[in-house]
Formats: sequence, structure tokens, C-alpha cells
Amino acid sequence: TIPGLKARGYSLQEAEDLIARSVRILREAREEWWQTEGDSQGRAMPLCLGSAGPYGAYLADGSEYRGHYGVSRASLRDFHIRRAEILWEAGSDILLFETQPSLEEAVTEAEIAEDMGADYWVSFSCRDEKHISEGELLRNCALEFTRERYPHIHMIGVNCTAPELTEPLMEELREATDLPV
Repeated sequence: TIPGLKARGYSLQEAEDLIARSVRILREAREEWWQTEGDSQGRAMPLCLGSAGPYGAYLADGSEYRGHYGVSRASLRDFHIRRAEILWEAGSDILLFETQPSLEEAVTEAEIAEDMGADYWVSFSCRDEKHISEGELLRNCALEFTRERYPHIHMIGVNCTAPELTEPLMEELREATDLPV
């Protein structure tokens, strides 16, 4: 995150450059692989995902698995918008808003991506086989993210969740959405 890098002593410009550089490095590695083996083997061109984790990961206090940050939606928007812009402008094929403990935070990020015209995925962290970490039913999260409301969303999923919960969570998503899971 930009604030996280700044807290480590990087200037704003250096922090932004590092985030953009991460995308450029991946795109360069992907192109090299494509030229040396991927294309000739008939492989699919890999996607460059611009990953943006939750606000709680920046806090580094475990709240990315609990949510309930106690900050406004405007604060979440301010926190996420510039990083999303940098990842998209640097050439990410898709933005990945991952490990979201909070529906409100995921919606905030989706609105940012929609405003930018950026394609994106959303994944949630979950505390049990039915609820995301903050407590909302995963089914309700899936119902929120319809293509009618969010035309640039391409997938919904879960990650950073206990492996034994994955199968029932995937079933919850499949029953609630026609998006790829």
C-alpha cells in the first residue's frame, strides 16, 4: 500500500513507482515466457492481476480477517483509489480486490473500478462456511455483485480462508450468482 511504503521511509513518488513497477515486472516476465515457451506450446496467455488487499492488511493487526475497522467509507475510498489507479494504468489486465473481510469495503473498491472502467475480481475471507469475516452472509455478498450493478466484475471468490471451508463456500457462491466462482 502507499501508506505502508511511506511508513517504511519511501516518498509518495517512490511508493507509487514501486506499485507500478510490480505490474511492469510481471508483464515483462509474462512476455518473455510467452516468447520462449508459452506461444509455441499453445498455452493461454496468463493474466496480469493487479492485487489490492484490504485496508486491514495495511493495519497489520489481523483485522483483514475481522473487518470492523471503524473508518468511514470515504476513508476506505481514499485509501484504495490511488493504488487501484496505479495498478490499472501500469497495465494490469484485471484488478483483484482480494481477502476482503467486509462487504462495504468490497463495494467501495468495486465502485472505484467501475468509475475507472477497469475489469476486476473480488474475493472474500470467510470465518465459517456461510459468513465472510465481518459477519455478512457470503450469499448476500454474491447477490450484491450482479453484472447489472457492476458490469466490469468478472469473478467472485474466497481466499485466505481455512481450506476445509472452501467447498461449502464455493457452493454458497454458485447458488447465489451466475458469475464465475
